[in-house]
Amino acid sequence: MNTRAIRDINPAFQDIAKGIEALATQEDSVWTDELRSLANDFSTPFEENPDDLLMVLQEAQRLLMIARAGLLNNSDIKQKIKNAEHDGHIPRWLRYESPPASYELQRSLADKIYNVHRLPEHLSKQPPYAALEIGENSKTIMYLVVERLLQEDILFNVEFNDRDFLHILLNHVDEKAAHALGLMRAEKFAPANTRISTGYLQVTIPVDDRKKQNKTAYAQGASGHKERVMKGDIHYTLTKIPTKGDAQRDHMSHQELTTLFFEMTDQPDVTGAQNILCEKFDAARTIRITNNDGTDIKMDLYDENGLSFTFCNSVTARNVPGSEIFSGVRRNTVNGTIVAKGRFEMKDQSNKTIENLTMTFKDGKIVSFSADSGAEYFQEFLDGDPNNYYIGELGIGTNAHLRRHVVNGMLVEKVGGSFHVALGDCFVMNEYGGKQVHVNNGNYTKTGDHWDITTLLRGKEGRIYLDDKLAMDNGEWLDARLAVLNEGWGTIPVQERPDYWKKFKGYYSNGHPIFSLH
Repeated sequence: MNTRAIRDINPAFQDIAKGIEALATQEDSVWTDELRSLANDFSTPFEENPDDLLMVLQEAQRLLMIARAGLLNNSDIKQKIKNAEHDGHIPRWLRYESPPASYELQRSLADKIYNVHRLPEHLSKQPPYAALEIGENSKTIMYLVVERLLQEDILFNVEFNDRDFLHILLNHVDEKAAHALGLMRAEKFAPANTRISTGYLQVTIPVDDRKKQNKTAYAQGASGHKERVMKGDIHYTLTKIPTKGDAQRDHMSHQELTTLFFEMTDQPDVTGAQNILCEKFDAARTIRITNNDGTDIKMDLYDENGLSFTFCNSVTARNVPGSEIFSGVRRNTVNGTIVAKGRFEMKDQSNKTIENLTMTFKDGKIVSFSADSGAEYFQEFLDGDPNNYYIGELGIGTNAHLRRHVVNGMLVEKVGGSFHVALGDCFVMNEYGGKQVHVNNGNYTKTGDHWDITTLLRGKEGRIYLDDKLAMDNGEWLDARLAVLNEGWGTIPVQERPDYWKKFKGYYSNGHPIFSLH
């Protein structure tokens, strides 16, 4: 078995090792012992066990962040970090959890998000370089991804998305240091041409109200990485595995929500049906969406120069679980009301939720809103940037298996028979899935905010009109070619389905919806 030192695996790890060594040889700090021990870990041969590698990289990330924040000699910060670690708020890698699912299902998901051999043509001229963003509840999955990267000798770097640790630092620095921490994240992933992300760690330590400006400063510093993603300069595959907190907010068991998640990832191939749907939306000049909750919203699907926006076909190759189509809309033509029922988690994962949100738009801008709870959090988001009042993206959810609202933002935007609008940043890429696209509606933010708000249509007399022609009624597509988007495995002959789905009878029986397979 290969026994390289960690620093020799790739140039990124060598740079990290050099940074740690430089700090370890400076005059003593309160972290000197940890820095010296870590420097030794980078130079000691190891047997390429992903656990050993990820433990070292996580420790290095934290110590380098402390140094960048100018807090290496702050003993109070060290004690707060130790206390937070002891209380389970900032777990070490070995204490990360895996979803309550079989090893086979987790390996299948690892294979889905492993995208280094699926680079689009404009990014494939350089060898793959993966930016790994490790979130909560994904230990086995990311272990398998790293194991494969090591086996195939693919260049990569790692970011542990532990927001609580970041928030501890942001609560004790000024805006300049907060900006520097954001820059550090952008610099880490500057060489990357592909991204594999499993979301964030649950937030339990908020940024102090007196330090709110530090969140903006950090986001501005890190914005270079997100801009590259939004422009298409970094290929990406994302997922956000449901957490125990998600399940609690949705009044479900963690096992039940996890089962739903993996069933959503195991749906028929909808690429062809979504291509047809994209063609319909690409050809339309206007869209109107209504439901019996009070939603009645209309917007133009072409820009100020008359050029049509084109819709992107997003399936599990990019976003797990699939699926959706999305594009831009003409910013100043959005008029009407969107009533989004359910709980919505603040886009910064801060555990702040908004329930039953109503937004009224005039000439593109939100001119009024209300919520049953959390209205102050929504106002906080709007105040973050003037363009947060406007829509950067329109998306249509098409996953037939999810038929209810859930808090998890990655899941709820995929509800079959739903639409979502993203407030804030628009996408600016020119290519998606091998198709030349026009999605940029000019709605940029200084904060990188992009927050999807989903509204359900199925079962709510939901209708979509394209150029005033009815395309969806009661959340169901009327074109027979789109049946798989309405009923998933129910449209596939039994003998052609995987064993798990052979007994599936479809979502309708005697005209009544079925919401459970069991």
